[in-house]
Amino acid sequence: MSQVEPLLMLTALPADLRAALETAGHALQPLADLPPGPLPGWRIAVTSAMAGCDAAGFARLPDLGLLACMGAGLERID
Repeated sequence: MSQVEPLLMLTALPADLRAALETAGHALQPLADLPPGPLPGWRIAVTSAMAGCDAAGFARLPDLGLLACMGAGLERID
């Protein structure tokens, strides 16, 4: 059985998306609840098209391998 990755939420997510991710077994960690500075160990993060992730956000997540972006249109991802 494979291990389900915890997900770092870079922004608030809609309740239905949160519920679907939690039902799939993911633990969700809001970025706002973590201290400032580098956050090693996070491999997957979730954001929205409106919130995006700028260069400073990526710099805080040295182990990030996947950024999932909910929404469509102009994404604010550097």
